[in-house]
Amino acid sequence: MKYLLSVLLLVALLDAPAARGFDVADYRFHSMPETSYYGGIHSIAKDSVGRIWFSGYDALFMYNGHSFVRMNDRVAELSPASYWLYGQVVTGRHRALYVGTNQGLLGFDYGLQRFETALDGNIGSVTSDPDGTIWLIRNNGIESFDPERSPAVRSYSLPDKIAADGSNLSLMCFDRHVYVSVGAKLFSLDPRTGEYELFTVLGDDNALIRDVVEFGGSVYVLTLMNGLYECDPAGHILHYFKLPTEYEKSAGAKELFLDSAGIIWVATQSGLMLLDPRNDTTRLLRSNLHYPYSLPNNSVWSVYPDPDGGVWVGTYGGKLAYMTFSDSTVDCYFKATPGGLNNPIVSCFEEDEQGNLWIGTEGGGVNYWDRQNDRFLYYTQENRSGITSNMIKKLRYDTKSDMLLVSVFNGGMNGFDERRDRFVELPMRHPDSSKPLCVYDFVREKDEGFWMVDPDTELMYMDAETHVVENVRFTDETGNPLRMRIETLFHDKRGNLWLVTYEGAYVVDVHTRRILKRYYIEDAPYSVNQLCSYCITSDSDIYFGTRGGGVNRLSRDGRYVNFKDRNGCGLDGKMVFGILEDTPSKNIWFSTNDGLYYYDHAAGTLNKSQIDSPDRCGAYYVRSCYKTSKGELLFGGTDGFILFSPPPGDSA
Repeated sequence: MKYLLSVLLLVALLDAPAARGFDVADYRFHSMPETSYYGGIHSIAKDSVGRIWFSGYDALFMYNGHSFVRMNDRVAELSPASYWLYGQVVTGRHRALYVGTNQGLLGFDYGLQRFETALDGNIGSVTSDPDGTIWLIRNNGIESFDPERSPAVRSYSLPDKIAADGSNLSLMCFDRHVYVSVGAKLFSLDPRTGEYELFTVLGDDNALIRDVVEFGGSVYVLTLMNGLYECDPAGHILHYFKLPTEYEKSAGAKELFLDSAGIIWVATQSGLMLLDPRNDTTRLLRSNLHYPYSLPNNSVWSVYPDPDGGVWVGTYGGKLAYMTFSDSTVDCYFKATPGGLNNPIVSCFEEDEQGNLWIGTEGGGVNYWDRQNDRFLYYTQENRSGITSNMIKKLRYDTKSDMLLVSVFNGGMNGFDERRDRFVELPMRHPDSSKPLCVYDFVREKDEGFWMVDPDTELMYMDAETHVVENVRFTDETGNPLRMRIETLFHDKRGNLWLVTYEGAYVVDVHTRRILKRYYIEDAPYSVNQLCSYCITSDSDIYFGTRGGGVNRLSRDGRYVNFKDRNGCGLDGKMVFGILEDTPSKNIWFSTNDGLYYYDHAAGTLNKSQIDSPDRCGAYYVRSCYKTSKGELLFGGTDGFILFSPPPGDSA
């Protein structure tokens, strides 16, 4: 595929024997927007409302999902005349945010949007354990802090053998174990008794211990410049792993991280070293300008596991990247490129019997993707392919005529003549208008004709024999005409026609042309009933996407409500452009103005998908979604489209 060459270039950087250890292609990073910071990101955390924070020695930033906000001025309000240095940002119980500084431990008040001093003093290091207890070095002493427990601060007196060299003091937590190091000596600390026990002494007296992780009964100890050591439970050294070299010297190391696949990450200033402890193989990931998923910088300073899934990586130059293993389910994403997709705005999809894709664009006509040979063909007005407009609104395979049909803006409808490899215009005549018709969506009415919609006019019907187009008008119970703005339409199993409108969903008897029922949520904001998309599930439920009111669900028992999951969470205030069901799992996927979400059917919860990432396909486009015969899901946007095989609900 498109990035095969880039992947090969990346693999070539790594030694071949280690390549059998694990799949490096699973480690794909997405760079976040640039910041105004150029130093190293040495700490990352996610607060209780989902914002990402990171710190450098002289900077503190908050990422709100759209842009980075420098928070230094908020901190300086506590003491404007002081010089502030920043240590780690961490979260405690309930994801309360804390920042270690040379002026004290600061907490962030979400209600007042300001910082408050939690503890005075010089904070040398801050970390947290699984219980949410904050561990810190304050004024060269070891303490734990939990404002919800009494006493809030507990001190752990240092033995003379540790206190004598406090300038090299380090503090680390892994799982429920606490480690303290000084120079090349590593001690374990029992939080209950406050007792320190020497765990190991590394061979080089000049070694400075940076971090610790535990895996498979072993303890892995990282040093600043002297490599990575594997120790047994008694502290005896079992293996030694060299750090990558930079200019013939060992690269400086920052920290360790154990991922969900059991791979140990070693953050170094010469790339990200990956160690598979099951076979002691290592790989080195480095920045590669030819590969879109590589690290943004070789100097890796921090690694942070997102509590909601995925991993954040902070590097030098203020560059932040995000990785999730669920990315392996994303086969590809396509942007407009020479020889590929010819236009950035993707409006619709259809699939042929061979599994190839027809792709409608807003401005580039119809693209045909031959997936077996990975090549694109184009049907545009410019190449005289018969298409009547390059603004494609809907692609639909018509079983009656055995033909691909397409509706367009200011061009009516076209059908694809496979024998001649070109489109032909479907004749249609509107007695009341000489202008070319805009057809946003259409459905066939048996052998009799086509229903066609344009949100700016009334429902249209074209007779298949005469090709005459008429406007179909409806009235309410009192006989007054209804002004419907219809976005899309479909038939139900009974043959009734459903109209998806800005004022709810209407069910119409196609023979009498009378409205049978209207689905409308009373006493709700206008946006809740402003429908624009739909999906009929395998359980016969119907989900309707709205333009700003989230999603509504019509259950097969007749209940029609604005959808919420078992926890009362919905997509309130969001535009829902496209909806698809992953049939095996019964999970429902939603493309919105806030990214990609899915409803985990088994768990009954609504979740933000980790598959999505900024700038992948621009903003999602209304009704630009499709499920292939293989079960792959496609969502189109203003800058291309994504295609993926949906993972299970608990890893999506």
